[in-house]
Amino acid sequence: MFLARTVLICCGIWVSLTFCLILAAGQEVERPAKEPSLEPIAQPIAFSHKKHTLALGMECGACHQKADNSRSAGLPAVTDCMACHAVISTDHPEIKKLAQYAVKEEPIKWARVYRVPYWVIFSHQNHANARIECSECHGNVSQRDVLWKEKNLSMDHCIECHRMKEVSIDCKLCHELDEWLELQ
Repeated sequence: MFLARTVLICCGIWVSLTFCLILAAGQEVERPAKEPSLEPIAQPIAFSHKKHTLALGMECGACHQKADNSRSAGLPAVTDCMACHAVISTDHPEIKKLAQYAVKEEPIKWARVYRVPYWVIFSHQNHANARIECSECHGNVSQRDVLWKEKNLSMDHCIECHRMKEVSIDCKLCHELDEWLELQ
């Protein structure tokens, strides 16, 4: 009992000191909103996931090609979009914007809809390999013309999901200080 209490106290002190050191180093602690929002996220180009997935039958992985083999799902390069849009809907105002990015060889600066804090190690690859549908964490994106944060990605939500699916909730699964230090 004494040993367990001592370990808990030491861990609490270690976490508190680490947090303070991060703040002292000038790192801004990012606290994403836990609750979903109905506010659409403004994007540089209006993009309809609904049109591309439901109407055209494209899978999430067609554009988010790194989801199966990386932590990040990734976004398509402008050249990927232009592979089709060099000849499809070329007179549409949003496709004209897209074409301008291609001409300038500039990446599109999409606004992120979902973000986990920097101290969370999250892998799309692990979730894709476990056959977790994108909609479980991102909502019904395939049915949306515009996106908003419709799902709660708080730690409580993730732990609840892991428990329901009988997956480990070991802290090291998502919080590796050694990996975090390597990213700095």
